[in-house]
Amino acid sequence: MKTIKVQPWGEDQGEYVLINEEDFDAKFHEPFDEGAQPTDAPKIELGTDSGEEFSDEQLRDAIEAASGQRPHHMTGRAKLIAQFNELNAEAAAE
Repeated sequence: MKTIKVQPWGEDQGEYVLINEEDFDAKFHEPFDEGAQPTDAPKIELGTDSGEEFSDEQLRDAIEAASGQRPHHMTGRAKLIAQFNELNAEAAAE
């Protein structure tokens, strides 16, 4: 029987959970991405941070998390920072 790695769905399950491939349910399970950032990576807090201090990839991730849309991979750093700072200002105002 083949097993696959999925994202944990509860606390204290570790970095990933092994399940039987036949038990995978796309409505419940999310495949574990080996290339994803570690779960202990610093979280970007909107409303408190400046876009200047983050990498382009971190900015894309934060913008996607806040807006639901990932910026195009060719979007320049200045525009990423502007988008992040705009979302940042909106979050700080709430």
